[in-house]
Amino acid sequence: MLRPTLKSSRRSTSASCRMLRRTDSGVVEAHKDCARGSSIVNGASIFGCARQKLSRSASRASCRAGILISTSMKRTSLARKVTFAVKKRQVMFGFFLQADVKCGAASENSDCRYARDRMAEKPKLQIALDNISYEEAFRILGNGLGDTVDIVEVGTMLLLTEGLRAVNMVRAMYPGKLIVTDFKCVAPHFGSEILKRDTNYLTVLSQAEDNVIESITQEAAKRARGQEVQIELYGSWKFDDAEKWLNMGVSHIVYSRPRSRKGLWGDPDRRDISQFIDMGFKVTATGGISYESLDVLAGLPVFAIICGRSVRNAPNPASEALRVKRRIIELWS
Repeated sequence: MLRPTLKSSRRSTSASCRMLRRTDSGVVEAHKDCARGSSIVNGASIFGCARQKLSRSASRASCRAGILISTSMKRTSLARKVTFAVKKRQVMFGFFLQADVKCGAASENSDCRYARDRMAEKPKLQIALDNISYEEAFRILGNGLGDTVDIVEVGTMLLLTEGLRAVNMVRAMYPGKLIVTDFKCVAPHFGSEILKRDTNYLTVLSQAEDNVIESITQEAAKRARGQEVQIELYGSWKFDDAEKWLNMGVSHIVYSRPRSRKGLWGDPDRRDISQFIDMGFKVTATGGISYESLDVLAGLPVFAIICGRSVRNAPNPASEALRVKRRIIELWS
């Protein structure tokens, strides 16, 4: 049997890789987004590129990812840490990335997990990253907190100081996590830009004009990637407003405790949350919630509970998050 020449082997490999780029939009996106660099590796193995060629491509993709991260962040030391963490999580979540190539987008993996998560009876734990820098946010997440919580929120403060790149970085670190971008939108074009960032949820203030809420909600639906708008209650609002939001296609409320209510959470908060749930909303509860105040919400079928400072500022954030999750299991059993 005649062996194929090196030249013909290279032609075959090149043709396979060209077919890969033409047939899989998810892989093409990987060249554009450093957060998806590893999709090239998984996609190439699926379509049968030569192993030696694949190895060189993988190395170049990883290098490009590291360079892009370093350039955008302009913090070389942090870039090395993030690149290492991304590589580590590519191994942990390899089977998710395989599915991403088949589906054509990383968020489809998140959508599948989200569908399974909706079957759970207990509230999810969401961490609000209202840090002032990448370094601070990733230092906290990287010590086990990111693996413990169910939802990672890119907080308003982090978005203010570091921009929407923070969403890309969190997605690269945690490809299988649900992500909330807490931008508190009040204009439709802001929502359009955020929805491109592969976030699962996007917050819009309840004070935003109706056309803004409707426009962003419709765009999220048109994208057909399982992304949702969350209306974050702010200032004065009425349940009549909630009826309008339902008619616009909104199905998720972030219940931020009114500032007029002093002291701890109590029965008025339970009644409001219960009414939203009865109307058909998923409800995420936020506002100074800690391990000690979970009892007030016990038994309510809320979608998620947000903890911010009580977990972030703990001596060991990951341990505190685990303690909160265990308490949730106890109270909702």
